[in-house]
Amino acid sequence: MKKFQHLVVFGDSLSDNGIDNGHGFLRNSNGRMWSEYLAELMELKSFEVRAWSGAMSGMGNYNPNAGEWSGLRWQVQNFMPTTAMNDTLVIVQIGTNDLHDPEMNITTEQVVANIIHTLEELSVKGARHLMLWNLNASLVSPGYIDQKYELFDYYKDRKDAATEQFKKFNVQIHAAVCNFNGKQNSMQVNLFDANSAIATIGKQFNDTTMPWRETAFFPKKGGWFWFDHWHYMTETHKYLSGHIFHDLHFQETK
Repeated sequence: MKKFQHLVVFGDSLSDNGIDNGHGFLRNSNGRMWSEYLAELMELKSFEVRAWSGAMSGMGNYNPNAGEWSGLRWQVQNFMPTTAMNDTLVIVQIGTNDLHDPEMNITTEQVVANIIHTLEELSVKGARHLMLWNLNASLVSPGYIDQKYELFDYYKDRKDAATEQFKKFNVQIHAAVCNFNGKQNSMQVNLFDANSAIATIGKQFNDTTMPWRETAFFPKKGGWFWFDHWHYMTETHKYLSGHIFHDLHFQETK
């Protein structure tokens, strides 16, 4: 595996680790996030998380009060590299906020187009090595199935349509990335199959359907996959970092 010195992360609440050098809203877990575990595994000199909770693939945020800022395209538009980009790994994790609620009428094609536009802009800004997540279509978020959730009545009938959106996106983003890589050679984009990783990681937990946060139980190892109705426990994040680290080795030797 290429020895990277730096890591830059763009994304939403699955990557937001709290306010980090002026970026981010809050940490949506009970401990460290995947990027923090990954930085340790990679023995980096620096890593920067520019993710914002609620970020969508365009300019704006899922929370309408946030206005037209904090989205992926906004994050990248406001990014000015401070490290040698040939020694920097860029990771993009995005799309759930766009597609988790079919009533928002955002198509998978729109999300893919936003991401490809972002990749093009990152390439212009000097990025040479990039990893892009696909979406979890394997484990259903508790927000769709927990009858005690305050928004259950809103989300209960949206689970199947959202899952189909996630699956459709995964097919389309794979094709789009292959096409992107085939048209240019300045930046290599590798897909991280987060969907398969999450399906595998879920087997390590006793509970993959309900959130831990409101149980008042000690978060024992192998207990809960989900921190709240939409986000992962820190143990889940640790497993994810291991899968990403493994993929970096595998892709380098292909």
